[in-house]
Amino acid sequence: MHIFHNQLNENQFYKKKELGTMKHLELHTRHIPIEHLKSDTPMGSRVQNNGMCDVLKPERLAQLKSIGVSVVETRLTWYELEPEPGHFDWSRFDRDIALIEAGGMAPAVFPWFQQTPEWEQRLVRVRCLEHDQENRIPSLWDVRLIEEYDRLYGALAERYGKRLKYIQACCYSDYGEVLYPIGVHHYKFNGEHGHMGFWCGDRLARQDFRKRLQSQYGTIAKLNRSWGSSYGSWDEDLMPELPFARNSLRRRIDFANWYSNALLEFTDQALAVMRKHFPEIEGGVALGFPNEPLEVGQIKSKVAKLAAKYDLTPRWTGTALFRKDVARSNLQARRISSAARFYGNRFGTEATLELRDPIPAVCELAANGATLFHNDPGNYTFAPKSYSEWLSKIPAAMPICTPVAVFYPVEGEFCHCLESERNPEPERENNSGKTQNPPHRRPIEKFLDSCVELRRQCDFELLDTTLIADGALEQFKLLILPCALPVPEATARRIGEWVKRGGTLLFLRDRPPRILETSVPLHVFAEQAGFPVSSVDHFPDVEPFAALRHEFGEDALTFWHGDSVTLYYPEQECMKNVTWKEKKH
Repeated sequence: MHIFHNQLNENQFYKKKELGTMKHLELHTRHIPIEHLKSDTPMGSRVQNNGMCDVLKPERLAQLKSIGVSVVETRLTWYELEPEPGHFDWSRFDRDIALIEAGGMAPAVFPWFQQTPEWEQRLVRVRCLEHDQENRIPSLWDVRLIEEYDRLYGALAERYGKRLKYIQACCYSDYGEVLYPIGVHHYKFNGEHGHMGFWCGDRLARQDFRKRLQSQYGTIAKLNRSWGSSYGSWDEDLMPELPFARNSLRRRIDFANWYSNALLEFTDQALAVMRKHFPEIEGGVALGFPNEPLEVGQIKSKVAKLAAKYDLTPRWTGTALFRKDVARSNLQARRISSAARFYGNRFGTEATLELRDPIPAVCELAANGATLFHNDPGNYTFAPKSYSEWLSKIPAAMPICTPVAVFYPVEGEFCHCLESERNPEPERENNSGKTQNPPHRRPIEKFLDSCVELRRQCDFELLDTTLIADGALEQFKLLILPCALPVPEATARRIGEWVKRGGTLLFLRDRPPRILETSVPLHVFAEQAGFPVSSVDHFPDVEPFAALRHEFGEDALTFWHGDSVTLYYPEQECMKNVTWKEKKH
C-alpha cells in the first residue's frame, strides 16, 4: 500500500516514468578535480583519501562498474570555466568527461556557478551580519546572479546537452546546495571569511527585508507595536540583534519567514533556469546539512516540494550520518523522504565521507524508499563485495507503510523556541581547530532523542507545517507530538480539524506541547477550539509494529513495506529483508 499520492499542480513538471517501474537502485559516485582542491587542508586530505580525486583511473572505474555504479558526477565551476570575461576554458572538463565515458560510465555534472572567477567584481557579495564581512559567493538578492546561471547553463547545454546523463542542479551556498554559506575552506575558490551565521548583511538583502516589513506592517508604529521596538523610521537598521534569541518572538518569526523564503525563492529560480536549458535530463537537488537551524535557511519539505515541481530528486546529504546509530540517522533521512514521496517524487541519498560499513547505509536506503544512492568511490571500494551483495537485494522505491505521523517542529528550531540541554560530550576540536562539541547541544537534538525513543515502538513519517497545510495528515490515523514542542497556531487549527474527522492526537503528559505564538498549552487551545486531544504516560503499542517486534525481536528496528519488512539489529550490526504478510489483530 502506498501511503502518499501525487498532488502536483498542472503547471508543474511530471515524472517521465512511474516509480513502481524502477527495479533497482541507481548507483552514482563523484569525482573532485584535484585542480580545485587545497590538498594541504584537513578536509582536502580527507577528500583525497576517500578516492574522489583518482576515481577516473581506468582500474578504479572498472572496479566501481563491477559493483553496479553507472554514473560518475564531476564538478564544473564558474571559477575555472571562465578565466577571462567571455573566454570559456573547457579543457579540464572535456578531459574528465572523456575519461568517464572511456571507462564505460555515464557522465554527470554538479555545476557550481555560484563560485565566481577572480575577475568578477560586478555582483554584490553576500555579507555576514555578525562581522560585516563578505564571502566570495554573490548575494542571492542580486538578480544578476540568476542571469549568470542562465548564461552558464546555456553554454553547458550547447557543448554537452546530449552527452550528460544527470545534473545535480546548482542552487547556492559553498557546495551548491540549498543553504546559506556555512564555511568551507578546502577549495581554491573559497573566500577567506566563511562560517555558519546570518548572511544577509549586504545592502540588497537589507533593502529586501525593509520592503517586506513595509508591505507587512504599513507603518513603523505598527512594526514597533508588534516587535516591542522603538524605531523612528524605516531607514534604521531593522536586522535582528545577535545573538538571535535576544529578539522578541514576533521579530524572530518575521525574520525567519523572510530569510527562509528568500532562499526558497532563489532556489525556485535556479531550478527553473536549469530546466530551461535541460528540460529532459534526469537531475537532483542536494539539500545538505542534517538539521534545519535558521542559519542555513532551509526547510526540507519545501525544497522537496520544489524538487517535485521540476522533476528532480532531492538528495539527503549524510546517509548513516551517525555511523552505527541507524535510528537517529534514519530520522533525518525520513524527514526528506516523507516530503518527497508525498509530493510524488523520488528520494535519493548521498553518503558521508569515510562510510566504511555498508550495512547502515543500505538499511537507510531500504527504510526510506530510495531510488538513488550517491556514494564516494572510497566507500564503495573499501567493501566492494558487501556493497555489491547488499545493494543488489534492495528494490528501488519500496513503499513505506505506517499509520503514524510525528510533527517536526521546524518553526520551533528556526525561532529558538525548543528546549535546550547541556551537551554530555566533552569539548574537543575538529579538523579545522574549532570546538566541535559546544557546551549545549542543539535544541533539535532533544526532539530527535524523543523520536529515537519512539522509534523502538513503531515506524512513522515526519510531517511539518508545510506538509500538513498541503493535506499530508489525511493519510494517517495517529499524530504524535513526542516532546514539549511548539506548534504554530494555524497548524494547530488544521490538526484540530483532522481530529474532528476521526484522527487521534497524542502527547506525553509530562512533555506538554504549546502554541508557538502564545505559549498557551496545546490541550487548553484544543479545549477552546473544540477538538479532543489525549495525553498519556507513555505511547501505546501500534499495530502491526507490536506484532513485528514480537516476531523478529524487541531489539530490531522494523520498517514495514506491506508484504516485506526491513530489519536492522543495532547490537549485531546486521540487516535483513524478509517477506511478511500482515496479520489481522
